[in-house]
Amino acid sequence: MGLRGHSGCDRLSHSGASGQGARRQFHSQRGGGAACTRRGLATWTARGIGNWSLEEVLKTYRLLENSDAGSDLLHGRTGPFPIRQQTFEELTPSLRAFVEAAASQGFARIADPNGDRQNGVTAYPFNILSGVRRNTAFVYLSDEVRGRPNLTVVGLAEVDSVEFSGTTATAVRTVDGTIHEGGEIILSAGAYGSAAILMRSGIGVPGDLERHGIKLVADRPVGLRFQDHPFHYSVHALRPDAARMTPAAGAILWTASSRAHADELDLHISVSHLIDGAVSPTGSAVVLATGLVRPESMGSVKLRSASPKAAPLIDYNFLATPRDRSRMVGRQAQPPDSEGGRVCRCHRRRVAARRAHPKRRGPRPGRP
Repeated sequence: MGLRGHSGCDRLSHSGASGQGARRQFHSQRGGGAACTRRGLATWTARGIGNWSLEEVLKTYRLLENSDAGSDLLHGRTGPFPIRQQTFEELTPSLRAFVEAAASQGFARIADPNGDRQNGVTAYPFNILSGVRRNTAFVYLSDEVRGRPNLTVVGLAEVDSVEFSGTTATAVRTVDGTIHEGGEIILSAGAYGSAAILMRSGIGVPGDLERHGIKLVADRPVGLRFQDHPFHYSVHALRPDAARMTPAAGAILWTASSRAHADELDLHISVSHLIDGAVSPTGSAVVLATGLVRPESMGSVKLRSASPKAAPLIDYNFLATPRDRSRMVGRQAQPPDSEGGRVCRCHRRRVAARRAHPKRRGPRPGRP
């Protein structure tokens, strides 16, 4: 049986952010993207996490992928997921200008961002066909699969908690009080949702659970050591000769700051049209953004209350370390002001008429 719905976190979550003692309240929504790197896999393996070596993960990627790009050694050709690599010619004029601006500053142009080399600028690969994004449910839950007698999909099911017999998970309770029993319970509700469900189920830090009247099942550091990507964007009006906004995404420069560790690519600098052109006085706009891919700062996810209707309290704790600040913040630091800043300024000179909406810029979580 599969429960398809949300865990109370698809709604906007009122979140707290801190860094250097400063706190600001803002709203966040579940979503974003992810990148898997060789260094990241090596780090997990070194920490004793099994079955996550590059060789093992690559086998799985090749099995699930149906790609027309890159090497057969690194890409699958017959899997269920369609992955299509955009070409430079398919990009809009302003996205092409970003690629050219990065290249003019000495960054390599990358044809396959999932190939042997990632340090450089490239167009996004997509899992979109005929204008439709092929997500996991779309690809794997086909009509044939949904017709299996051993599968029941329950839509719009909001999960409250996991039921336990001692320390063994036996069922899931939804907010309407329904108990869905199972021989094996797999919780997959995202970084916010899974943590909130576990804590409401009695798995977490004892003191935090006691404050909400939740009986302890297991003392575990749920919600601690939480990390997300600081992400700063600005919106710029496009000149009439560079007004096209389709395809909306995008191009990206993935590179290393001067403070990156060996073999680490810690900065994303991206450009897209993922915004309503109506915000621009010229009717079209481009979004320039910088993201810190491998932050050091850690925050937390905690319960606001025991109610599944209450969004969790998220403290991102962005830019809490000097190294994070030096890589992300502007002129008072070293790069990205001298690295990503060069690319952004060069791109603006090529296609931007002026900043479209000064208020529509600032830090956002998890959108590299």
